[in-house]
Amino acid sequence: MMKFKYLFDNRDLVTMLLENWNYDKDNTKLLERFRISANAVYPFTINGQLHFLRFAPLTEKSESDLLAELDFIDYLGNCGYSAANIVETKRQSRYINANTPWGDYLAVVFKGVQGKQMESLPYSDDLYFGYGKSLGQLHKLSQNYKPLKSSRSDWKQRLQWTKDTLLEYSAPNESMDEVDILIDYLSNVETDVSNYGLIHYDFELDNVFFNEADKKYNIIDFDDSVYHWFAMDIEQAIDSFVGEIPPEFCEKAKESFLSGYQSEMVLSINIRKLLPVFRRYANVYGYARCLRAMHETWDNEPEWMLELRNHIKFLMEERKSKFGSKIQL
Repeated sequence: MMKFKYLFDNRDLVTMLLENWNYDKDNTKLLERFRISANAVYPFTINGQLHFLRFAPLTEKSESDLLAELDFIDYLGNCGYSAANIVETKRQSRYINANTPWGDYLAVVFKGVQGKQMESLPYSDDLYFGYGKSLGQLHKLSQNYKPLKSSRSDWKQRLQWTKDTLLEYSAPNESMDEVDILIDYLSNVETDVSNYGLIHYDFELDNVFFNEADKKYNIIDFDDSVYHWFAMDIEQAIDSFVGEIPPEFCEKAKESFLSGYQSEMVLSINIRKLLPVFRRYANVYGYARCLRAMHETWDNEPEWMLELRNHIKFLMEERKSKFGSKIQL
């Protein structure tokens, strides 16, 4: 999540950024359906076709990370994997680094993918088998991926950023203990091409679209991709659907998802046992991001911001209660 001061709808900024693309200026109603979290995302159309403008200030995102993300998406697309297509600007650039009255922003446009979000679809064994299979296909392609220029960070660099952020914002000691525990433990876990590579990190229900017409799973939002154990993606995916689907289907959904994954990739018992450790990784990393995002406060904050603060504080307290314990598998 970006800092709270960037969560406001700034339509003038959106218009300035959109001018870099040939968009439908007479059809801007879709902009009302924006969402802002880790990025600002605004839907719009080009020649009547759905597209998405995604942008964030340079204080929140690095240009090298964006380049690495787009490079990975290009690679996947060239391999026939269904990831969101990047749309070039009027000047044939894949993104812009824009100087605006509100600061410097990185912006990119993606073409809307076909299908419905997984979170809107009722559970079925076949649907979740295909969901897992799609992740397995992604990891299989990742095994052969070589960055052209920029490279994404790895799990250890992310944990170091987490610790630095926790120190900067005076987080409780147990949260920093949690980072040290994870670094010590994961530093001794084996990595090879079969279990480790560039992952999506947010392969969750809202980032996966299923198109009934061609039975394809179309994937969006590679913004958080990182070098990690492939099982980190598995843990994030499972965590995203547990609690979202009826409880009586949860175990069956896990089985179907993992069966689909293993139809493409081998998942060793030893790596599968690490899923609770990867949940701890996601929790402390997410804790640090939330702490940074909501650190600043202002007088007379709007109601939606106060509600968001309370929601995030609840989640952070829940995560913090589990920090600092010894890893026992």
